[in-house]
Amino acid sequence: GPDGEDKTEAEKAMFGRGLKVMGNFYASVTGTSVIQQRNIDLPLGATTGFGPGEYNPTPYEGDGGRGWCIFEQGVSMTVLAHLTAAERQAEERGKALPRRFQRAQASRAKVYDI
Repeated sequence: GPDGEDKTEAEKAMFGRGLKVMGNFYASVTGTSVIQQRNIDLPLGATTGFGPGEYNPTPYEGDGGRGWCIFEQGVSMTVLAHLTAAERQAEERGKALPRRFQRAQASRAKVYDI
């Protein structure tokens, strides 16, 4: 739970249902951007750890890296690859990119690394 207590069976079930669809938030061709800040400068006096108010010291990449962040990056970059391929295929065929893809490409970048 939010204060470190074990999750109830109902909370575990709800979490499991959420995990099954979480990729949809990061893999929407037309409406999602992922913003990552992988290098975090700790404020003076900050403590590291895994409790409330502590900064998670786990590196984003490499051995022991944060799995969730890598998942977010992977699905968003997969969407970017699909959009790029769709643009190339449309150009090769001399056809316009589907309207929803045009809107997606015009709206914003898909992956930001700040």
